[in-house]
Amino acid sequence: MNLELLPQLSPRTLLSLFAVLAVAAIGVRLMWGPPAQIARRTGLVILRCLVVLLLLIPLFNPVQVSETPGHVEHNDVLYMLDESESMNMVNDEQSRWDQAIGIIRDAKAKTTNLSANTKSFRFGSRLSAIESRDQNSASEDPFDAIKPTSSDTRLRMALQQITSRFGRARPASVVVFSDGRVRDSDGIEELAKHFAELNVPIHVAPVGDAESRGDLAIIAAVIPESVRRHSRVEVQVFTRSYGLDEQRAELHLTALDRDGNPLRAVTTPQPLTLRDGFQSHRVSFRADEDTQRLLIHIPPNDRETTSQNNSIEATTFIDHTKIRVLYVEGSPQRIQAIRQDNKIVYRGAHTELQEALVADNDIECVVVSGGGGMLTRIANDGSPDIERGFATSSAELAAFDVLILSNVSREVFTEEQIDWITSWVSRRGAGLCMLGGPNSFSAGGWAGTAIETILPVTMQEAKFDWDPGAVVQGTVDLSGTLHPIWHLVSAAKTNRRIVEQFPVFDGVNESLRVNDPLATTLVSGPDDTPVLSVGRYGKGRSAAMATAITEPWARAFLNEWGEGDDRYFAKFWRNMVYWLAEDSTIGRRRLIASHDKQYYKPGETMTLRAVGYDEGAKVTQDYRIVAMIEPKSAAFDLNNYDSPFRWPNGVQREEGMEGPMIMWGEEFELPRANADTDGPLGVENEGYAIELQINDAMLNASANEGLRIELTAMDGQTQVDSTSLDVHILHDPFELQNPFPDHDLLQRLAAASGGSVIHDSDDLAAVLNDLDVKRGPPVVRKSPLWSTWWLWALIVGMLTTEWFWRRSMGLA
Repeated sequence: MNLELLPQLSPRTLLSLFAVLAVAAIGVRLMWGPPAQIARRTGLVILRCLVVLLLLIPLFNPVQVSETPGHVEHNDVLYMLDESESMNMVNDEQSRWDQAIGIIRDAKAKTTNLSANTKSFRFGSRLSAIESRDQNSASEDPFDAIKPTSSDTRLRMALQQITSRFGRARPASVVVFSDGRVRDSDGIEELAKHFAELNVPIHVAPVGDAESRGDLAIIAAVIPESVRRHSRVEVQVFTRSYGLDEQRAELHLTALDRDGNPLRAVTTPQPLTLRDGFQSHRVSFRADEDTQRLLIHIPPNDRETTSQNNSIEATTFIDHTKIRVLYVEGSPQRIQAIRQDNKIVYRGAHTELQEALVADNDIECVVVSGGGGMLTRIANDGSPDIERGFATSSAELAAFDVLILSNVSREVFTEEQIDWITSWVSRRGAGLCMLGGPNSFSAGGWAGTAIETILPVTMQEAKFDWDPGAVVQGTVDLSGTLHPIWHLVSAAKTNRRIVEQFPVFDGVNESLRVNDPLATTLVSGPDDTPVLSVGRYGKGRSAAMATAITEPWARAFLNEWGEGDDRYFAKFWRNMVYWLAEDSTIGRRRLIASHDKQYYKPGETMTLRAVGYDEGAKVTQDYRIVAMIEPKSAAFDLNNYDSPFRWPNGVQREEGMEGPMIMWGEEFELPRANADTDGPLGVENEGYAIELQINDAMLNASANEGLRIELTAMDGQTQVDSTSLDVHILHDPFELQNPFPDHDLLQRLAAASGGSVIHDSDDLAAVLNDLDVKRGPPVVRKSPLWSTWWLWALIVGMLTTEWFWRRSMGLA
């Protein structure tokens, strides 16, 4: 702000005016003479001179001039952040994404150039702006809500798209924060030259450890959602490695407690040979109460970049649905009433095995007596219930998981009941066990029957093969991994010693032979007689024991195995039941669904099957099977309503629905299977089947995308049953096939565009502070002083003062 004189008249005109006034004053004085003596007052002269000077001020036009500097023009700097999944890679306990964000945040505090205006964008498979109310405000950080999840990196495409965001003025520069691992590297330097022609340099901030030699990551694990106790659990572990080709590693499974602390190893370490890229490994273990939470871990190699991705947790739940055992005992031993603890209890040949089984809260045992040529149900108190016997329908049989036939003859069963048992094992996954005795195997008339085809042994027809005088000291097969039924105690060495002491039996069905390559002989007797064999039949399992398990033939087995008590007898039979029932977890359902693979990849076809059963447990196609697809977790982008499956051809869609994909929660019907139909619909000519095509590109970057298919069987408007299937879709994104940083590409990009390489926040702050500060024209405001109210108030005040002064002296 300053003061200037801007007279309206030129200096020559002003001088002429002053000369005229001076001549006029002299003329007046000469004409009228000097003033009277009374008017010669110094004060009045001074006051009048001041009034004259103030009246002369407008002639010089004094002006107050204020000048405001022009506004600062912003220099836009565009940040482009790589949000691909490889930015999650950790180096020195900091991910590449955190490293990039740290550079931006630290540089912000060091930037003093007010003209630097940063705008942030993220890119992966596409470019998008990072929205924020105020990106320069320390109270709101726009990067907190962003996670690098894109399964692809297309930097060249993002640079082409960023030019549409320039606005009316080109930005001062573009800064790319990335590890350089991009899909579209071809032609990226030619594109950078166009930025140089636009005078928009591209600076690059390479992140990640370019000196690392390799890495191994566990990216996903597929494990059943629920399992039975003591059942074998298959775990599919997926790894990705690079730079460690042909290196050796070990896969460990450890049970964790509720607080995440290690309890014990659930299986021996599995050796691995690493291959660069995507690999699948299968490991199995036996489930118990301590294996609900698992740590899957691969000890890090000394060449690895980081060890933080070498572990993953998986959770499964123990299914405590009771295993229902139907135990048919054909021993002629009478049921006796015994007084025990002031009450009457009934005991018979079945008592030891029944008590051994029901000691487990997850096992229920129903006993049927087959002695005397008829089947009689044993009531809960141990007394005979002559009004009930074996299952009277296939539906009643389907309510059980395991059938034990002990020393019971073929003649007590009807042909229809034999058919029920055969279908129940082969189709419903039930378990059948036949035990020896004078009424079992060939001696009981079972040779040549459908039951023989289920068992893992064959029999000689028309031969009484029971030898009551034989003393059988079986030899247990201890080679390799012990069968699950031998897991009697937790200590491995003690357990093996107990198994080696498998007791002596009196009597054996000597005609049994094993000719099924899928059968396994666990205990061998004289002349290679299979004392104990196990096998599979259809969807179910079977076992055959050539010795009896009741008195008097199995006294040692009942009372002496285990240092004088029966604890190993009981544990052995509980293990046997769990193994036999392992595939019968859905035996009582009226709707059973399955898919053809454990996991799928994008672009593959999933075959979904369902089988419905009527009240008589017979397969039926009278139901309407409705399915829908739901995500298992919030990992899916629920803002997108499409599931990963395409709408199946030939299936009618609800009116108003359109689009190529099945929407989340959208219902569709499964067609009935037809033997004349090509593909999966013709399999077995029963039930329902459909093929679902998985989309080629997955929206979610996670390697393991879990979803659930809910199926419901409808009879008219009545819901008969419902079930669900877990589906795992695993893919190998290009982004993670080789997440090794490519800093050389970024350096070439910067050089071709005229940019620089930013190593830390100081370099970024220097780029921002070195931007030219551009200002607009200054704003000038001029205010004439003579037109101000106070000047004229002063003049009027002085004239008034002068008049009153003269009047007081008598001059006015």
